[in-house]
Amino acid sequence: MQVKELLVWYEELAQTAKDGKWMMGFAEPTLLDIAIAPLLEITVLMDGGVLGHVFDKLDVRNSAPGVLAYVEKFRSDPLFAPHVI
Repeated sequence: MQVKELLVWYEELAQTAKDGKWMMGFAEPTLLDIAIAPLLEITVLMDGGVLGHVFDKLDVRNSAPGVLAYVEKFRSDPLFAPHVI
């Protein structure tokens, strides 16, 4: 699987968490969210770091806005906020 294909898959996963719900459609996060969030966060952490050129080349801001929104949702959730980067 190519990196761009993986990013499309990440975006599809992130899009399942909508309308204030998490990936499985519940109001509270499930194990799926806890397992996937670090993978999505790695993508977001590339921005501004040594892999910033990869983030830019993949055009993550435009091609995966759901990933960015999901990671922000995860980071700002009161349950996870004290434990995330």
